[in-house]
Amino acid sequence: MIDRHVWIALSRTGLALAGVAAAVFLGWNALSGPDLPLLLGGWCVPVVALLHLVQQAGCGCAWRCLIDAPRPSRWAFFRIRWVRASIAALVPVSGVGAAFVAVRLATRAGLRLDVASASLTLDATMEIISQIIFTALGFGLLLVAAPEARILDWAVATLFLAVLIAAAFVAAQRIGGMRVIEFGISTLARNGLVFCR
Repeated sequence: MIDRHVWIALSRTGLALAGVAAAVFLGWNALSGPDLPLLLGGWCVPVVALLHLVQQAGCGCAWRCLIDAPRPSRWAFFRIRWVRASIAALVPVSGVGAAFVAVRLATRAGLRLDVASASLTLDATMEIISQIIFTALGFGLLLVAAPEARILDWAVATLFLAVLIAAAFVAAQRIGGMRVIEFGISTLARNGLVFCR
């Protein structure tokens, strides 16, 4: 009889290998001849991948700063952020599922369930606000490179909509509406519906 921890480790290793095999298979069949030199011969793709890891590490450290000691290590928060970002990138609507998994992993790392769900909500709020700032800077650079009225109109409309959504999200937290979402996240995470023990 295989020990439970050994079985979990073997399962995780198998899933990781299956993911790598799927990525290699899809890349091999989806990339055309001109794409391969760009992917393998240049420095852009490795640098972008490294920057993404640095970003996830920074986000993990920022999330950790929201929580009073004692708290899990920076490595634990980095792993949780990495898993959350990976799940959110699978399909466009998987952000909620990623939040469930992040809360579950945070509780397994030692956080109380209420602290994990509340800090994740605040972390998501800061992520939305920083993304708006990042997008505004990107639009600014685009307008410097190509100062066209239609780009300006599109940028203003997009940023206005994003600010409205962020303001509604913050307002929902201020009036207590996020308690429903936090309760749902906590309930699902507690019951282990999104991440088995």
